[in-house]
Amino acid sequence: MLSYYALTNLASLKIPSTQRLYPQWVAIVGLASCVLLAFWVEPQIWLIGIGLILLGLLWKATLTRWF
Repeated sequence: MLSYYALTNLASLKIPSTQRLYPQWVAIVGLASCVLLAFWVEPQIWLIGIGLILLGLLWKATLTRWF
C-alpha cells in the first residue's frame, strides 16, 4: 500500500504549478513519509510482497507466451 501512495505522491510532483491543488511540499512530505515508513515494515512482509510480485510476473510471462 505504501508503494502506490509513494507513486501517487511522486506523480503529483510532475503536475504543473498552474494545475496544482496543493503546494508541492505536501507531495514531498507524503513521499518522504511513505519511504521512511517502508523501512519500519518487518522483513518477512517485504519477502512476501516481493515473492508475490515475482509470482505475478511469472504468471504474466506464462500467459503471454500461451496467448
